[in-house]
Amino acid sequence: MATVNNYPRPAYVYDAETDQWYEVGGKTDVNASYEWNGMHDFNNSIAFNNSVVMQKGFNVFLNESARNEIVPSPIYGTTAFLKQDSLGNTINDLQVYDGSSWLSIVDPLFTFNQQSSSYTLQLIDGYKMIEMSGGGSLTVPPQSSVNFPIGTAIDIVQTGSSQVTIVAGSGVTVNATPGLKLRTQWSSATLVKRADDTWLLMGDLVA
Repeated sequence: MATVNNYPRPAYVYDAETDQWYEVGGKTDVNASYEWNGMHDFNNSIAFNNSVVMQKGFNVFLNESARNEIVPSPIYGTTAFLKQDSLGNTINDLQVYDGSSWLSIVDPLFTFNQQSSSYTLQLIDGYKMIEMSGGGSLTVPPQSSVNFPIGTAIDIVQTGSSQVTIVAGSGVTVNATPGLKLRTQWSSATLVKRADDTWLLMGDLVA
C-alpha cells in the first residue's frame, strides 16, 4: 500500500489551446489576507512596507525556559520580553542578546519605593531606590524565594533619624565594609547581586 508523502510539490495542468503549462494552486494572492497558524521559517531578509500588527507581541515569552525553548540559539541583537521569572513572579523584563548572554534593558529613570518600617526586598525593587523613613531592617531574601537576576542593583537611602540595617536572609551573603548599617540620616548605599545569593553593599556605612 502506498504511503502519503506530505512534502509539497507543484502540480501542473496543460492548456492545449495556448500550449502552456499552468501551476495548480500554491500561489499566494498578494491582494488577499491570510491567517498563518503553523510554524514558518524565513531565511532571508523581509521588508515590511506597512505596519505589522502582532496580536501576541514580538518575542514575548512567559519565562526564561519558554524563551530558551523557542530561541535555543539566539544571535546578537535578538530581543525578548519575559513576563515572569522561574518562580512565577511578574518581572516584565525586556532583554537583548549581546552575543554571549541575555541582558536586561533597564529604564534609566529612578523609581522610588518608600517604606516606613522594616522591609524585605521584592523582585519589583530591582533598579529602584528604597527610601527608609522609620529605620529598621532591610532584608535581602534568598533567591529560592525572590530570584533577582545577577547584576541587579538596588539603592537604599535612610530618610529618617532611625538607623537602617541591611540583613542577609537565610543562605544569603552580603559583603560590605565596615558594616551593614547606614551611618546616619540621608546616608545611602547600593546593593549589587554578584552571584547566586551573594551581594555587595557599598556606600555610607558603619559597623
